[in-house]
Parts: sequence; C-alpha cells; structure tokens
Amino acid sequence: MKQFLYSPDAAIGGSETTVSTPTDTHIRHAANLPNKDAALLAVSESVNTKWATSSFVALVWKTQADFANDVSAFETQLANRNTESGKRSQHTQDLENLDTSIEDALPYVKSYIAEKFGPPDARAYYAEFGIVHRHRTYELPEDRQRRKDALRMMVDAVTANGFDTKQYGTAWWTDIKTRYDAALAAAATGTGNISGSVSGLVTLRTTLRRVLHSILLLLEANYPDTFEQVRREWGFQKETY
Repeated sequence: MKQFLYSPDAAIGGSETTVSTPTDTHIRHAANLPNKDAALLAVSESVNTKWATSSFVALVWKTQADFANDVSAFETQLANRNTESGKRSQHTQDLENLDTSIEDALPYVKSYIAEKFGPPDARAYYAEFGIVHRHRTYELPEDRQRRKDALRMMVDAVTANGFDTKQYGTAWWTDIKTRYDAALAAAATGTGNISGSVSGLVTLRTTLRRVLHSILLLLEANYPDTFEQVRREWGFQKETY
C-alpha cells in the first residue's frame, strides 16, 4: 500500500513523498483451532502423537505426557456426554409415552367419579384424585414433579373410592406410577450426569486450546518458511474452522 505525503515546506502544488507500508505477515492462530468438540479432539490427538516424537517442542507449563492425559480425559468426557444425551432422549420418550397413557385413561376415571357422586358434584372430588384445572379443562398437573405426586394421590383415591377393580383401577394406576417414577428418576440422573460432563468438557476444552495455540506459535517460530506445510503435518488441516 502506498501513501502520498506532501512536504510542509514544499511549494504550492507540493512535492510528493512516497511511503511504503510494510505488509503484516503475522499469522493469526485463533481461527486455526476447531470450535466443535469432535474436531478439537481429532486435532488434539494428532498433535499429541506428533509431539511425542518431537523433542524440540517444550512448554514450561505443560508436558507432552500431561497433554496426553488431557486428550484422553477429553475423549472420555465427550463420549460420556454423548451417551448420556442419548439416554436422556430415551427417558424423555418414556415419559411422553406414559403421559399419553395417562391422558387416555383420565376420562374413564372422571366417569367413575361422576357415576358415584353425580355429574353436578363430580368436579368437587377431582382434587382428591390429583386432578387440577389446566388448559380450560381438568387434567393431571403438567409439571413432572407435581404429576408424580398427583399419581400417588390417584392410586390412593382410586382405591379409597372403590374403583380398584375397574379397568383403570388400582393395579393400572400403580403400574403407571411405578414406571413414571422410574423414568423421572432416570431422566434426572441423566441430566445431572450431562451437567457434570459439560463442566468437565469446558475445563478440558480450554486447556487443549491453550496448548494447541502455544504449539502453533512454536511451529511458526521454528519453521518460518514452511510453517503452512508443517502445520498440516501436525494435524492442523484447515486454515480456518
């Protein structure tokens, strides 16, 4: 790039002075590091393998052996997160299937109540069965924990009011409650496990990126003329991610 400057002492019309601005050749490395965890793991594994046989690469704050442990831990945490995510989807589907069964059975219970207490008074007894006013109608609570408690009330009320031998009586609601409690507990455990995995991944992700950035700087310093080729040999396959 050229800039044309005029001498302050030049005559009107000015004499031109040409100043060349040097080209910035510094290589930016932030974009050379993957943002996605799977890609970050792949690059980290490649760099770790190369580092193990490259004695000239040394970091004061991180050894190759420690980095290898970090890469292994990251792989484990990533696998755990993916596994738990899959399980959570299964548990969520189980709960949704149970919700459908509950919604299908509830009109029958309402008919039992109306038959015993009469249609005009039936709604007054809904609360005993865990039934609440929701969405302009009467259903079990939508909140998972409240629905769990409502199912307990349903089992007790169905039995207490003599509906235990009905098609949707004590046995049916007890089975639904048992399965619902198990699915809800499994979903909560999976959510906790995912939170733990995510927390561990955040810490390890930061560590891996710091090491990779430092190694890129070392490679640039040691191979100023062939940096792009060497960078790829170490596993940094893309200029940007």
